[in-house]
Amino acid sequence: MRLYLLAYAVTSFGSGMIYPLNAIYLSEHRGMGNGVVAAYFVVLSVSSMVITPLAALFVPKVGPARLFGLGLAGQAAGMLMIVLIPALWAPYLAALVGGAGAGAYYAMLTPVLVSVFGLNNLSEVFGQQYRVANLSMAASGLLAGALVTGLDSAGFAIGYVCNGLSFVAFGFIVLGPVRRRAGRVGDPAGATEALERPDRPRTWRGAWAPYRDPSFLPLLGVQAGIVIFGVAQLDTVVPLVLHTSAHLPVWGITTALVVNCVTVMLLQGWGVRWVSAHSTVAALRLALVLWLGSLVFGVAANAVPWTQGRVLAVMLYAAVFGCGEVLVSPSLQPLAARTAPEGGLAPYTASLSLAYSLGLVVGPAVMLQVFYRLGYGTYWTILGCGLGAALVLLAVFSRRSAAARCGLTVYAPEADGPGPARAAS
Repeated sequence: MRLYLLAYAVTSFGSGMIYPLNAIYLSEHRGMGNGVVAAYFVVLSVSSMVITPLAALFVPKVGPARLFGLGLAGQAAGMLMIVLIPALWAPYLAALVGGAGAGAYYAMLTPVLVSVFGLNNLSEVFGQQYRVANLSMAASGLLAGALVTGLDSAGFAIGYVCNGLSFVAFGFIVLGPVRRRAGRVGDPAGATEALERPDRPRTWRGAWAPYRDPSFLPLLGVQAGIVIFGVAQLDTVVPLVLHTSAHLPVWGITTALVVNCVTVMLLQGWGVRWVSAHSTVAALRLALVLWLGSLVFGVAANAVPWTQGRVLAVMLYAAVFGCGEVLVSPSLQPLAARTAPEGGLAPYTASLSLAYSLGLVVGPAVMLQVFYRLGYGTYWTILGCGLGAALVLLAVFSRRSAAARCGLTVYAPEADGPGPARAAS
């Protein structure tokens, strides 16, 4: 665990070197207009979304460890291409290669972690890596700002190279234990705990099963709701909304983001213990309730007449949102891994990664238009409705998965037609 968290700290530090500055570099130092920069991110996202289900399709033949390594190599190559190839088309090729690498990486991350740590330790692993990522990216973000301020273009180049090399270092540190623990690189699942449970019938056929499983589809909706109306808003749309409409100064926004990171780092251990003491479904339910409560402080930021009061309201929003984050990180992927039928670990967890990538694209694009066209109050109202819908879908998922365990509904793609096969209770 310590070795893996060290590796994750390295790659998170590298990501923090360039993550907040990528768009600035492309527009100001590569001469790409705003629309062209947006196209870069579209290519990056679409490439990732296309590769995610394909990775799940090929995992029985190639194995999760090889695909995981290829994903890291693709991300490293994408970062290095941006600074090493001066041609105008280089950023698009970098987005294509880097996005494909990200799709394979995130699709295979959970199967690889299960092969090393086992299914029962997955919540702790995801919780601890989320804490490490927040700490590392906060530190490297400060370093990147100093480098760019002092060295200009050379500072950006150092950031991209460090980010690319961090993926290589992560692969070298992690893939050795994967080979030793999983037995062989081509092991299609590498996790007997997830494959040999007697209560899971043989129901998985192909990489598309999660999207045809009526008991699992609500969880994909929960993931999409969490990203579109939660995670994707905090770092992208909410700062712009608060700065534009609530007239919050930039120092107030950055202070709120620091409060969010500190909250995650301090409470992530509590979040892992809470999930262990209760359940992943209960943790997701509480997280969504906390996020709904945090919206009150976001709305209040526009109503308070003095600047210090608005900053305080936004800090409270960020802190309460962070309390929900520490419950989401150790819950979603472990819940998908436990829900997956025999032999379906990779496609089921990869489908959550696809929903996550899709949410990161849809969330900012849609909600920015909502804010610009319908205003501040409508923006926060729709966020609340979206999180409420995720709560409803979570209840539907819990009910359907319980019914499936009792034998009321068992997904059987091998039966005639794509629908569920009904069995006597």
